[in-house]
Amino acid sequence: MWCGSRLTDQSASWPQPFSVPDADTDCPEKSVPPTQEPDAAHWGKMMRLMPARNPLVQGVPMEGDTILFDLRTGRLHRLNSLGTAIWEQCTGSATLHEIHRAICARTGLSSDRAHDGVVSFISQWSHEGLLSSDTV
Repeated sequence: MWCGSRLTDQSASWPQPFSVPDADTDCPEKSVPPTQEPDAAHWGKMMRLMPARNPLVQGVPMEGDTILFDLRTGRLHRLNSLGTAIWEQCTGSATLHEIHRAICARTGLSSDRAHDGVVSFISQWSHEGLLSSDTV
C-alpha cells in the first residue's frame, strides 16, 4: 500500500512510493531500488491510486496559493498554484490518472510535465503524512 492513497483495485497492493515488487513477493531483496524507474505496468498500478487529504491537515487558500497547516506537527506548508491544483483534487475519489488529466486541462501543462508534478507532489505529501494513510 502506498501511504496516503488507497488503491482502486482492493485486491492489489503497492509498497512505499516507487518501490516495485517482483512477481516473487516473498523475496524483497529483488525489488527495484528507488533510483530506478518502474516499468509501465507498475506505473499503471500507481496511477490507479486515489490520494486523500489527511483530515488533520487544514488548507487555506491565499492569493492563488494554498497554506497547509498540519495539526499533528504544527508545520506550515505553502503550495504554489500547481500544488494547489493537485491538492484540490486529492479527495480520495480521483485516481492519480484522473488528477493528471484534470491538471493538464486546468493548467495547460504538457502531459509529461503535469505527470512529473503530480507524482512529485503526491510522493512528497505522502512522505510527510499530509495525505491520509486510510485504505478504506
